[in-house]
Amino acid sequence: MKYLLSPLPLVLLSFLLVKSIQAQFLCQPVGWATEYGTVNGGGNVTPEIVTSYNDLRTKATNSTSKVIHIQGTITFPANGRINISSVIGKTIFGLPGSKLVSTDQTASGSGIFYVKDSRNVIFRNITFEGPGAYDVDGNDHMTLDNCQGIWVDHCDFQDGVDGNFDIKNASDFITATYCKFGYVKPPRAGGPGGADDHRFTSLFGSSDNATGDRGKLRVTMQYCWWAQGCRERMPRVRFGKIHMVNNLFNSTVANHCIRAGFEADILVESNVFENVARPIDLFNNDFTAVTARNNIFTNTSGNTVGSRTSFTPPYLLTIMPAAQIKSWVSTHAGATLTSTSCGTTTNQNPTVSITAPSNAARICIGSTLTINATAMDNDGTISKVDFYNGSSLIGTDNSEPFSIGFTPSSLSNLSLTAVATDNGGATGSSAAVTVTVNPLPTATISTTTPTTFCQGGSVVLTASAGTSYIWRNGNTILATTTQTHTANAAGTYTVEVTNANGCKATSAATTVNVNPLPTATISTTTPTTFCQGGSVVLTASAGTSYIWRNGNTTLSTTAQTHTANAAGTYTVEVT
Repeated sequence: MKYLLSPLPLVLLSFLLVKSIQAQFLCQPVGWATEYGTVNGGGNVTPEIVTSYNDLRTKATNSTSKVIHIQGTITFPANGRINISSVIGKTIFGLPGSKLVSTDQTASGSGIFYVKDSRNVIFRNITFEGPGAYDVDGNDHMTLDNCQGIWVDHCDFQDGVDGNFDIKNASDFITATYCKFGYVKPPRAGGPGGADDHRFTSLFGSSDNATGDRGKLRVTMQYCWWAQGCRERMPRVRFGKIHMVNNLFNSTVANHCIRAGFEADILVESNVFENVARPIDLFNNDFTAVTARNNIFTNTSGNTVGSRTSFTPPYLLTIMPAAQIKSWVSTHAGATLTSTSCGTTTNQNPTVSITAPSNAARICIGSTLTINATAMDNDGTISKVDFYNGSSLIGTDNSEPFSIGFTPSSLSNLSLTAVATDNGGATGSSAAVTVTVNPLPTATISTTTPTTFCQGGSVVLTASAGTSYIWRNGNTILATTTQTHTANAAGTYTVEVTNANGCKATSAATTVNVNPLPTATISTTTPTTFCQGGSVVLTASAGTSYIWRNGNTTLSTTAQTHTANAAGTYTVEVT
């Protein structure tokens, strides 16, 4: 191992250390992978970009595609795990913001990559998202089966079904750097495997009986992070020579972190263990050796020491002091790369476009306009999108899908733009989208006759001019769709008027009152048949005025009573 120590001054030492780490951060594997020989994956051939599951499966499994760049989110179908077999010399790189998603929790269909009998393969900057842990004896996000010369770098393993990353069956010369392991989704209980909480991250060596792993399973893990949700196997080791160096363990639900299984030979140095149980689990004491040195343990419980002397790595490795690990790893582990190349790069401006509304769209004043935008950054991630009308900021959206609502309050036409800002502070602006703001129509109701009348009457309601109309009595839509409506029922009438621009306005309510008719009856207290010279008093039901008639002849009597002394058919009109 190589240690950068005195007589250099501490400031210069830190500077050189960081520069050295930055070189390996961007460019090449370290540790056991370097003992295989050249691990350069697909080399410098022109990358092929994949955006769909079928394209990814085709290119990942054939021998002609050497460098693959994953773009966007690719969701795997049911039973969609990709089996990569007998591949030699390939790089699979996740472009910033990309993601591989599996929702399958079955034993046969779970997992994302199963890599077998392959050599010189690099996986970098890939986000693996699973459906959550479920003990069905399923598959990890990625399994290496009899593979040699593999570098897994800056990958983010989330919520694998059986686990996140397994290495088995005589796989050898493996390095994992800057990888993050975590579980965000709650574990699913009741699996046939028997564990209700199977958030078990990594298994190196599948069985105590897999004796073909002796002398194999040589793995270096540096600058990796076992984050919240990880419960066990960080990793669990059988047979292998495992170098755990400069890693961060801080899952508060940890039951144990590094577990030394059958014939395991583990060197644990300069790591940080924080708020975990059993940082170093010696398990059944059937391991070969576990050496622990220069680690930091904060608020931990359980064993923190090794037993016996582990292997000495044959490679040179720059080791960061443990005191710097938490800050460094929590910042850089995971799919955090913003460039596909090595060395210092210039941050590229993101691109952004407004997808809605369309250019030359129209909106009515007072209506809410939804503005949607898409943004992309080839060497980073989008941190926000600002929306403008001219030079005035409307609002900001910090996550996809980028969208905002805007309600114009004046008849001035809109000039909408979107400005995307990436994680490096670079910006890109969209083309302007013009939107016309149209006025609302005037909506009123007028009448030429009173709106209060007796039962049987009516009033004609006339709306202000428009192109179409919807009349209502209260909340009830009436059949009338013309500019006028004849109202013969009491109620509160409104009309919705639409103008030639499609804008709508609703009038104030006009109240129509319909008075009931009075009751009109005639009563007497003496017979209505009598001898000539006699009479009878006819009495009308109560009202305010009366018109008496004998047949069609109107009588002069206007009182509530009429003394009839002539034969005839008498009626009274009561008001």
